[in-house]
Amino acid sequence: MRWLFALLLVAQFAVAGSPQVVLVLSGGAARGAAHIGVIRALVEEGVPLDAIVGTSMGALVGGLYAAGLEVDELSAVFAEVAPSTAVELLLPPQGGLLDSTPLELLLSALLEERQLGDTRLVFYPVAAELRSGEARLISDGSLATAIRAATAIPGLFGPVALAGEFYYDAGITDYVPVALARTLQPQVVIAVTVGREAPYDPASLLANLQRVLGTVTASFTEPQLSEADVIIVPELAEASYMAYDRAATFADAGYRAARQAMPEIWAALEQAGVARAPPGDPHRGLAINDGWRDRLALARRELVTRARPWHFMLDLGLGPADYLGGITPAGALPRSVARLGMNVGGGFLDTWQVGVSYGRSLLQGDTLELRLRWRPRFELAGEARLHKDLNDRWRVEAGVEVAPQEGVWLRAVLAVPEPTLYLTGRSEGLGYRLELGAAQPLDFSFTRVHLDLRGALAQGHVTFRGRAFVGFASAAAPLTERISLGSRTVLRGYLPDQWVSPLAVVTNLELVYTPLAGVPALEVVTLSPALWLFGDLGYAPEVGLAPSVGVGIGLSGAFFGFLPFDLGVDLGFGLNTGDVRLALRPAFFYPAPWRP
Repeated sequence: MRWLFALLLVAQFAVAGSPQVVLVLSGGAARGAAHIGVIRALVEEGVPLDAIVGTSMGALVGGLYAAGLEVDELSAVFAEVAPSTAVELLLPPQGGLLDSTPLELLLSALLEERQLGDTRLVFYPVAAELRSGEARLISDGSLATAIRAATAIPGLFGPVALAGEFYYDAGITDYVPVALARTLQPQVVIAVTVGREAPYDPASLLANLQRVLGTVTASFTEPQLSEADVIIVPELAEASYMAYDRAATFADAGYRAARQAMPEIWAALEQAGVARAPPGDPHRGLAINDGWRDRLALARRELVTRARPWHFMLDLGLGPADYLGGITPAGALPRSVARLGMNVGGGFLDTWQVGVSYGRSLLQGDTLELRLRWRPRFELAGEARLHKDLNDRWRVEAGVEVAPQEGVWLRAVLAVPEPTLYLTGRSEGLGYRLELGAAQPLDFSFTRVHLDLRGALAQGHVTFRGRAFVGFASAAAPLTERISLGSRTVLRGYLPDQWVSPLAVVTNLELVYTPLAGVPALEVVTLSPALWLFGDLGYAPEVGLAPSVGVGIGLSGAFFGFLPFDLGVDLGFGLNTGDVRLALRPAFFYPAPWRP
């Protein structure tokens, strides 16, 4: 079958004319961002590109550029679309652990629903057919669907249907698909590879497995590279394939490697009699570069209510002050430390959802909640909850959420039998909460107003982080309602009981040391341990300044580069009172496209 497919391609180009210069882009997951820098260097120098052939991440980068996006816009797209916003967790797994349909829909919007034959440059993504395992050049159909198929890593993503057959990432056998590119009969082939050698450690199980898999891939890759006229190898050291946060660094490395290879490229072009092109990006000013952010935002809205079969999801929680329903009833000081629940829903972002959760507090008893949520449109959602709090009081809550645009939402909830109206929202990084209660006429609070001032003052692996919070509440509001910092403990070493002022100001400063950033473990999970010193300073008129200091330890990372998590423990000491407080800060993030 492979020879027949190649023969058909030869016949096709005998009619249409063979490309002079073909750029072949390897797979490499996050390391594949180096391809952006390579393309930048080539177009700056006037290297003519007639066709692009790419595997996996090479297919993604190559497809975006071949469609007409400028190199500068490629970098912006990578910064705009995080991997965790382009997939959905599949429970139970269906052909893979993650569903990449969101990636296809986002790409379709970015690329204006282009077909493979409609690209500015000739472009062929490479994918392997599931039944035969044969790698092929995908030559027709939706450009977005073909890229999705070329990036469907086996086991992680399910295979993608194309013309009645199923395809997946061909990175094992055709990591650098030079042989397939040669079937196009080009005069010059420039190949880019971003692979890395697996560590050699006979005593390590993980290193051995990586080494064996790398050896298998290399046995297919090395013969193909020998068929290329020029090979560009960006210097990416031992960076993980999952280090998507280092895309800009990888792109810079690709740029430097391509510039260093220019003498060899010019020699190959001269020998083949290929003329130089005018220097500069030929895609600059093309219409596809206008309004792609607006197209992306519209696609995100459509994803919210995309129809899909029902599914279920476990709901686990752990925290120092994590109240089950998200709303603290008047008079209750939550100390919930564990939560277990299950959600059954349908629609991409749970257009409808039914859930039950149980929370257990070591200090104050348990909580129970039944909930129903429905989102018929991106801008509108309704919810209802039946809730038993820590004081064994039952409450019924009904609410509505409005999201007029990205990053802005307003949620209103009415609770009975103690009539209380809660208004919460967020806009441009500013969170707010307003409570109107009928139990006490003056019970009015306006809390959780916080300004996120996280800094970017990084010195090696040392980072400074700062946050500031301002809270307003009536004296009748419970303590935790006067100022609430989400998962953060207020003044980690000091929370004075005599704090009754309607005004509170808190700042949190941290000096974080990360000895190992993004350490890969079997290319399944990246781990970043961190240690930090912190100082908190609060102020209320009746207690004056309330300082605390402490230490913390944490571990953050991401499974497969798509499922992020963050764990942390703070041990704080109140300088005024001598109180010692322990705070847990776990967070497991469910991967889904942007939510309002």
